[in-house]
Amino acid sequence: MALETPLQYDLFTGEKVDNRTATQRKADAQRDQLQQIEMFKQREIAQFGVRAHPQMSLSPHTKLVLVREDPRTEEEIERDRMKEAEDNTHPMFVIPHPSPPEKTLRPSPPPLPPQPVLTLKPADLITCRPDLAKQIERLDQSGFDEIIEILHHLLQPDLWLTLRFALDWYFFSQTTNLHTRQIQ
Repeated sequence: MALETPLQYDLFTGEKVDNRTATQRKADAQRDQLQQIEMFKQREIAQFGVRAHPQMSLSPHTKLVLVREDPRTEEEIERDRMKEAEDNTHPMFVIPHPSPPEKTLRPSPPPLPPQPVLTLKPADLITCRPDLAKQIERLDQSGFDEIIEILHHLLQPDLWLTLRFALDWYFFSQTTNLHTRQIQ
């Protein structure tokens, strides 16, 4: 909480006036600002006989270099050297290494046959995008085939997923129908 500024009454005008010196005002303003807490006390930091800003004598023969310190232990440095040497050494005899088995959850589905899945007509495209009707009417057969091929590539993953759902639904419904028939 800021301290209240002491004001005095002016003898002639009767108004309250701040009669502090500039130094006092500055000290009060600094007191109101946040101060960083010192990590160590001053008497713990003070060292007698030590200059605060030592100067290094630089002669034309003095070289200033930046030394890179390696934080690794001797064992780690040696291990890295050996690994680098092994990587740079070509084997004299080729030894076939067995490849590790691949970790796949599911085999990827085989690609669909190159035939188009859907039969589309230019009228279908115009129905989908009436704003592009003029461009669609100007398409030749190669452009139309390219659009169908793009559609085929976009629909392929969804088609396999839909096929999985259809098979699950079919076999599930057959299993439940058999089960309900046996109950009756």
